[in-house]
Amino acid sequence: MLNQDERQLKKNIQQSLDEIPLPDSLIQFAKEVPLCYQQPEEDMVVTKPRQRIGRRRYTIAAACMVLALSLGFTVQKSPALAAMVKGIPGFSIVSDWLDTLRGHDGVENAQSHGYSPFEPVVKQFDGVTVSISDVYLTSDRLSYKVFIKSDRLKQHVFKRQDGSLDLNREAPVYSVNIPEIADGGSSASVVIESSDDAKEPILVISRIGEVNPEDVNMFLNQNPKELQFEIGIRPYVDEDGKQTTDTLKMSVPFHHTDWLEDRIIPIHQTVKVAGDPDLREMTLEHIKITPTNTYLDIKIADEADYYLLFGHSGAAPFVTDDKGKKYQLHTDTPQNMVDVPGGKRMNGNKLMFTGSPYFDESVNSLTLHLDQVLLTEKSPGGSFTLSLDETYPKKVRFKDQELTITGASYKNDYLRLKIKKESNDHNKRLGILFAMYPEAKGSLNPELQERFDKGVGIDSGEARVRSEQDDYYEVRVFAPKLETYEIVMYREAAPVRINQDITIPIRSLR
Repeated sequence: MLNQDERQLKKNIQQSLDEIPLPDSLIQFAKEVPLCYQQPEEDMVVTKPRQRIGRRRYTIAAACMVLALSLGFTVQKSPALAAMVKGIPGFSIVSDWLDTLRGHDGVENAQSHGYSPFEPVVKQFDGVTVSISDVYLTSDRLSYKVFIKSDRLKQHVFKRQDGSLDLNREAPVYSVNIPEIADGGSSASVVIESSDDAKEPILVISRIGEVNPEDVNMFLNQNPKELQFEIGIRPYVDEDGKQTTDTLKMSVPFHHTDWLEDRIIPIHQTVKVAGDPDLREMTLEHIKITPTNTYLDIKIADEADYYLLFGHSGAAPFVTDDKGKKYQLHTDTPQNMVDVPGGKRMNGNKLMFTGSPYFDESVNSLTLHLDQVLLTEKSPGGSFTLSLDETYPKKVRFKDQELTITGASYKNDYLRLKIKKESNDHNKRLGILFAMYPEAKGSLNPELQERFDKGVGIDSGEARVRSEQDDYYEVRVFAPKLETYEIVMYREAAPVRINQDITIPIRSLR
């Protein structure tokens, strides 16, 4: 039941929002949200073996807009008000956009079943409005969305050619910290425009972070009533003109007795892989079903000198239940992409699928639909010797493949190779990376050595088709001009066909 002030607020909101259009930038952002797995940047990574500096893009499908940010409320914690804001008449277009985003990060799955142990909070600071919502805690993950608007953001926002908003380099940097539960993960942020007449820029930060299960247990054992958030602003200019970091503190109410435990089901199911020289099998270790999403751990051999990527090449794996519902891949997190001395982690991947059958007791099984994976070696899988003046074509054996090098030349600091492409091969990538033998880097002159060490603007050494009309793969290996080259080869995002549907019984979780 709304009190008199809330009823008047609702009336004012309805009058101001009846004609709100949905900005094109929000539509575009909603369309791009499903990019959901970790993947290496393909073209500009350094040729030094396993020290490539290509950026790893971690995109978490999330972010949305809360009406309170556009209205500049002070602290409001009324559940009745929260429910009213979500269901405001005349706000259906923006609500649809919000529902789409929540559908990708699992929030919709929980909220549609009335599960919201954390309340949304909006608070007004000096010139800054912050809203925290969609907070969910599982046994080992914490997710939330933070919305920020301020006068300083207005000073540093600009519009790109495509109509989307962004912040310039002088804009303040915002960070989120939860003192009681340290989370490690990746955040996605976007600047959107408010839907009211003010058209204010709003910074949206969405995060799904891994947390230590012991920290979660310690937090829950205290029977907490709230979770503390700290919003850091850097640099912050104080009254004396000095730059420092300002911290905004907020408390998110938590209903401890409403919190639901994850359901973890051991599987230990082996999936055999035929026809690949490296990947012979993988093991489905266990599946975890939470109120928001479904998680699957896939293990490969402990001694494996490679890692896998799921879903990068178009045919992303997905899960269906025995009632026909589909759960799309949201995040793929490879483990041990880089070997760390003394480090001990599972060799394999942690997959997150959007949504879960947590609240549907009639579901008895899930089926993983797995088309293919991409395999990348962490150390050389083969090598060969090459001279520029030898006779071509030259045959080179790598794993179970025979490569035909049709020509070699040296130009602009690169050894350039042409590798025959079969007429029935429609792939633009060969799935092999070529590099100088590690010991050969001592032959680089100082200028090349500096470029090599920085890795800036260095071609990856990947064999790929450069032009549509080419009937060959071209390789560019950053190297000095030598009489003889020792070249090493790695499998790099090489497709491995699986083409299996694996059924996983989950009846035991009931």
